[in-house]
Formats: sequence, C-alpha cells, structure tokens
Amino acid sequence: MTEAVKREGGWNPLAAIASEELGIRSFVESGKVTTDVQLVRISSVERTLERAYDFGLLIGHTVSRAEHPNTKPSKLACRSEQDQIRAAAKEMIRLR
Repeated sequence: MTEAVKREGGWNPLAAIASEELGIRSFVESGKVTTDVQLVRISSVERTLERAYDFGLLIGHTVSRAEHPNTKPSKLACRSEQDQIRAAAKEMIRLR
C-alpha cells in the first residue's frame, strides 16, 4: 500500500503528519526492536488519523475536480465548495 501512495505523490504529507503527531521519522525497518517499536498515546493516533483523513478529503476533492474539467458548475456552487475547502484547510492548520 505505501508504494502506491508514494507513486501517487501523497506520501510526503502523510509522512509529515506521522512525524509531527507520532514522532515517526522513518518507515524503513531497521530490524531492531528498540528502533522499530514505539509506544504512542491513543489521543495521538486519533489526531493523526483525523489529519490524514482530512488530507485525503482535500486531495480527493482536488483530483475529482481535475478529472472533470469540462463540467461547468454554477458559480454559486463552485464558490461554496471553495469556501468549504478553505475552511477545512484553515481548521487543519489551526489544529497543528
């Protein structure tokens, strides 16, 4: 799964979220238990999953819009969508 994510270009933001929230610096196993195993708080896992989910929503919305370039939504709907995405992005930044 991680290879597919890396190829799609979404890996760097997800790795950054894991680093910031969980302190994970690398996903390469060293073979040492002291390096490869880490205890984390449940609240940290919850925050990490929420941030990754929000990131996925933003990327999914962007990809969906790019896949349908000939669709002409009303300006009102488009502005509403843009406002929702901006609000979500601001909220994600604020939560950091």
